[in-house]
Amino acid sequence: INAGECEPYITVDDRLCREMPEQLISGIQLLMKILGLQEAFIGIENNKPEAIAALRAYVGKSGIKVVGLPAKYPQGAEKQLIRAITGRQVPSGGLPASVGCAVFNIATCKAICDAVYLGRPLISRAVTVSGDILMEPKNLEVPIGTSFNHLLGACGLCENPYKVLSGGPMMGVAQFDLSVVTVKACNAVTVLGKKNRFNVEDPHCIRCGKCIDICPMRLMPVLMYKALYTNEVEQMHKVHLMDCIECGCCAYNCPAGVPLVLAFRSGKQKIRDAQK
Repeated sequence: INAGECEPYITVDDRLCREMPEQLISGIQLLMKILGLQEAFIGIENNKPEAIAALRAYVGKSGIKVVGLPAKYPQGAEKQLIRAITGRQVPSGGLPASVGCAVFNIATCKAICDAVYLGRPLISRAVTVSGDILMEPKNLEVPIGTSFNHLLGACGLCENPYKVLSGGPMMGVAQFDLSVVTVKACNAVTVLGKKNRFNVEDPHCIRCGKCIDICPMRLMPVLMYKALYTNEVEQMHKVHLMDCIECGCCAYNCPAGVPLVLAFRSGKQKIRDAQK
């Protein structure tokens, strides 16, 4: 169970673990029954002691273990979480089932509990609304379909935002229109001001290798970007572009300001189009 909320600004899973541990454990027990399992592991970072204590208070003899993990990014990524807890490594192109694992987010467990015990469908979700120009950053439970404009209005702005992301600052997707609405996969809205504007007008890779050193998937982003630049779909396969988890570490560390994650998302689409 993924409770490893490692991305900056986002705290919604931490609040769920603190405030609704009984419902979360009930949801996990339902999953265990459906899948025919005797044990489950909740992966959560050690910098959330209140959440860990709250979950352990309700675990009992359920076969559920709360595993404290080092606080590092991207600890909450699926493949990294499996490796940290079980020692198993998901193969290239594989899924968690390839190594006998199933991974669920902690918010999914809460939704399962609501559906089974309360007969309540997924009509709302908790969302972190945060950022450097918000007057009152908050975790809000909002109906699915609530617009970002309403969320920002509930928190107040100190200045006009430079960028609003659906998600966190590392993996979030910038929004063109704030009338866009929250969906079930939206766990955060991150609002950034002009001091976070780091755009480079004409970025060029300087082949420094910092993206290689930082990649948690041990990929070669510099070669992935080169394959994209030359539009070689076969080469994109060879450098394992589809294994990129889009964590944003490479783009964050790039001194040239190359928009690597954006490029890799485009490359994945090119690969999918070529396979049709």
